Amino acid sequence: METDDFSSFHQSGGASGSGGGGSGAGEESYDPMAYYRQQQQEMLRQATQHVQASQEEIQQAQQYAQQQEMRMDTSETAPDTPEPGGGRRRSRAAANQAKQALSMYNDNDQADVDGYDRPAIAPMRVSELGGGGGFSGLRARGRGRGRGRPPGASTSVMATRRNKVVVPGYGDEPTRRKPGRPRVLVTSEILPEDESSLYFIIRNGKASLQQVVDDWIDSYKADKNSALLSLMQFFISASGCKGRITADMQATMEHADIIRTMTEEFEEESGEYPLVTTGQFWKKFRQNFCEFIQILVKQCQYSIIYDQNLMDNVISLLTQLSDSQVRAFRHTATLAAMKLMTALVDVALTVSINLENTQRQYDSEQQNNRSSERLESLMTRRKELEENTDEIKNMLTYMFKSVFVHRYRDILPEIRSICMYEIGQWMKKYHTHFLDDFYLKYIGWTIHDKVGDVRLKCLQTLQPLYASEDLKGKLELFTSKFKARENNKVNCAKTMAQALILKFKEIQIIQDTLQINRQTVEFHSLKELAKRFAASFGLDCLKNRESVTQLHREGILYSVNPLENPNDPTGPPPNLAFLEITAEFTNKLLKQDKKVVLNYLDKRITNAVPTSHGEDWQPLHLYRNSLVHGEGDLPTITSKRPYTRKRKADDDDEEEEEQFFN
Repeated sequence: METDDFSSFHQSGGASGSGGGGSGAGEESYDPMAYYRQQQQEMLRQATQHVQASQEEIQQAQQYAQQQEMRMDTSETAPDTPEPGGGRRRSRAAANQAKQALSMYNDNDQADVDGYDRPAIAPMRVSELGGGGGFSGLRARGRGRGRGRPPGASTSVMATRRNKVVVPGYGDEPTRRKPGRPRVLVTSEILPEDESSLYFIIRNGKASLQQVVDDWIDSYKADKNSALLSLMQFFISASGCKGRITADMQATMEHADIIRTMTEEFEEESGEYPLVTTGQFWKKFRQNFCEFIQILVKQCQYSIIYDQNLMDNVISLLTQLSDSQVRAFRHTATLAAMKLMTALVDVALTVSINLENTQRQYDSEQQNNRSSERLESLMTRRKELEENTDEIKNMLTYMFKSVFVHRYRDILPEIRSICMYEIGQWMKKYHTHFLDDFYLKYIGWTIHDKVGDVRLKCLQTLQPLYASEDLKGKLELFTSKFKARENNKVNCAKTMAQALILKFKEIQIIQDTLQINRQTVEFHSLKELAKRFAASFGLDCLKNRESVTQLHREGILYSVNPLENPNDPTGPPPNLAFLEITAEFTNKLLKQDKKVVLNYLDKRITNAVPTSHGEDWQPLHLYRNSLVHGEGDLPTITSKRPYTRKRKADDDDEEEEEQFFN
């Protein structure tokens, strides 16, 4: 039989027959078609085994990838950590590629397993297998670099396994997959930028803001959830976050959970985000960002903002974003919330005007005894406007307490400046509500901010209020309260100076001399007391500016009064040692105030400085050096002339002193 003849050849004479050394009977019994079919069966069997082994590997890799999903590496290749089935850990990208290879095999090569008579597989010689008879020349499956391509596998399958992508229908030329961070899909998607999104359109100025708002309102009327999702995504994207809020996230997650997810995906390594990025392009975006919010509220002021859906969601999102630890979220949300409040103030003004007009019409109709239907209509209108006014005020109050109260003292000075500028707008526009001591106190507390721009915003807020005769009267309590606060600080500083002077006089009495010995225990104790007084001013030199300068003034005046030394006409003033006590407060002066205090000292005591640096004059040199420390243009002044009496200050000098120190 054919099978027996082929079997005998394969077992005993196949090698010799193929090599040309067999007998004639052996050559007559050789059936090449049966041999090729046997080869093909063996190849398909090994291919099937290879596919089954690959499926097992893929399942193990996918299971492990699911367990490690939340801790995916940022690099393309995962670290070499052991996986549960032995071997090395596979990244999720590798698992996806293997899955893709399997699917492509199932699509392209499954026919080879079911029916192995596919004409595309040409017969091959035994010598082409790379070894002796049978399939001993094929490499066994392994993990090394030399793993052979299994029989029947297509080019696209092997290209995919080599981390390449082959586009079906475009030839077999592979293209290297672009390197970079593997795509992480947890609960949101990081996808290419959507050119139809609000952020993209507003950022690039693709359409007028009025048209953008009108289109959004139309979409909101058609599908509230979808339009609201696009608006939420706008605030997230405007913060510089690439995360994408999905419809499922909007439907199932609270705003806090959404923000937490966006925070995990936020890349703030560079610290750059749209609001702080320099350039004309981003400056224009900041303007469009603020204007978009104002136009949106203006266009929705008659109906949509009262539907208890739009404003509730927007205010909730901005409130929680403004409390984020991510600077970009906090800055962007605070600006949006403050601009939203300003827009609502404009709405409140419009509603109040309409309410006044309606009330006036109602009173007029009632006096003219018009029909009850007209009166009832006006009464209904008035009631509606009153409800709208209350709702707007509730929104403003909630946002003020939830955003402004926390952000006006934010660590970021830009955020503090935003708060101070916007509250000034509210007070000027809606003074019946905001020009009140409850709101004015925040300006009073911030007017001594360390950053100049924040202080400037406070002054720009107060200046038009004091310039208005109608509004100035409402600032009387604010003026008296914070003026009294400053006066209390100054009085406290003067009290400190008088206490130190009193202790200094006690030392003079103990030593029985006007010119005391500065090396005694009593004098060192007085210096320690001055250090403790200085520490009580804290680290904020700006807030204590006036009080500290007044203390220096008191110390200088006491040190040079009397100016004459009764025991030595050319000697130092008897109380000059008190300047060494005053020097303990020099580090509480601002740099510019040190110059002013130094000039004040020189006017009081130095028309001429002593010729020698004797011990008695050391307090003066010590005090001057503390004032000129770090000031290269203010060296210690020396003179060849002997010390002479300084003339007493005239009225002009006294007036100049009062202008600075009071």
